[in-house]
Amino acid sequence: MHRNFLIKISTRIDRHHTAGLGSVLPSQGWLSNKLLDLIQGKRIYFLRESYRIIESTMIGIMTTEQNEHMLQTGLIGRIGCTDGKRVYIVPVTYVFDGEAIYAHSRDGLKIEIMRKNPHVCFEVESIESMTNWRTVIVTGKYHELKSGNEQTQALALLKDRLMPYLLSETMRPQSPDLDQLKTEKVRKPVIYRIEIIEMSGRFEKNAFHGKLPS
Repeated sequence: MHRNFLIKISTRIDRHHTAGLGSVLPSQGWLSNKLLDLIQGKRIYFLRESYRIIESTMIGIMTTEQNEHMLQTGLIGRIGCTDGKRVYIVPVTYVFDGEAIYAHSRDGLKIEIMRKNPHVCFEVESIESMTNWRTVIVTGKYHELKSGNEQTQALALLKDRLMPYLLSETMRPQSPDLDQLKTEKVRKPVIYRIEIIEMSGRFEKNAFHGKLPS
């Protein structure tokens, strides 16, 4: 009985959260005025601050300049590729030179799929919270760099960008000629470029800095 009555109280406060308790709640001797005040105060505060959060949240489309800036400042993106039967998504370290995206990888499933179907999707994101984030999605085409000049230029871009962050072998760009000094079991690195066909970005920004009561 008490539980059902409290549910009715909560519902009526939702409907009349700006009214006084005297006009909303029936008189009940077992429910103290202090508890009534607490229920009303917490409920109204929560509703009021929830409206403030909604009103201060903005979702929008990023400009081309903002998209390019995000690509240039990012280090890790996700490549989505498909061979027509399966979709494969994997994170990669990369560099954006203002025109195309460059990355390197071991010769594996990702490379195998992109060789069959060079049309790919590339995504980068920056997430501060569920209501503060940015993301850029690129539709592009995979190009494997095979000439020595193209590989050298791409490796220089990757090393300049990633050198301060090199922590693992998979993140470290490796020159193809270094493989001659290793065993034949080590797979050669594949260096490739993603030609950008389309690019779009979205963001959500919440300017609310208040705190709900504990």
